[in-house]
Amino acid sequence: GTGFGKVSWSFQKNKKDGHPMIEAVDPLAYYFDPSATSRQDSAFEIHRVERTLSQLKKNPNYKNLKNLQISQSAAKSAWETRRDAVTGKAALEIQGKIEVLEFWGKFAPEEDGDEEEFLITLAGNETVIRLEKNPYLEMAVDDVVDDVFYRPFFIMKHADVPHEFYGVGMVEPIEKLL
Repeated sequence: GTGFGKVSWSFQKNKKDGHPMIEAVDPLAYYFDPSATSRQDSAFEIHRVERTLSQLKKNPNYKNLKNLQISQSAAKSAWETRRDAVTGKAALEIQGKIEVLEFWGKFAPEEDGDEEEFLITLAGNETVIRLEKNPYLEMAVDDVVDDVFYRPFFIMKHADVPHEFYGVGMVEPIEKLL
C-alpha cells in the first residue's frame, strides 16, 4: 500500500506565528508525472481539492477570483462515487464547490526560459489563481541539491517495489493464500 500526505504551515493573523499542519491526501486526488518511478523522478505533483468560493476568498495568496464560475462538484470516477456512497460522504456533499488543482513542479515562465520549481493553482479548470516560484525554496539549505524535496508532499510505503511509484500493500504478498 501507498499513502500520501502533505505538510504545510498555518499562519496566524500576524503572518509570523503559526504551526505546522499535516494532512492525509486522498490517493485519488494526488497526481504525479506518469513516467516517474519515485518522487525524485517526478517533474510535477498535483493535489486536487474542492473549495467553496468563500474559502478561496479567505486565502490571501489567491488572485483573479472574480471570473470564477461556481459549478457542480468536479466529475468523479466510478470508484470515488462508490466510496463516497459507502462512507456517507455523498449524502453530505454540498453543491457549489469549485475544483482546485495545485501544481507543484517544473515550469518555464518564459517560452525560451529554463524550467524552475513553481506553484501554480488552477480553479474551475480554467482560471489561474496563484502563480509563483515554489515558496518553500526560500528556506533552501545548501546541502539539499534536489528541488523536489521542497514540495510539500510525502509518500508512505509499506514495502517498496524497485522502479515503481507505488508500494506493495500488506495483503498483497499473501492474497493467494486467502
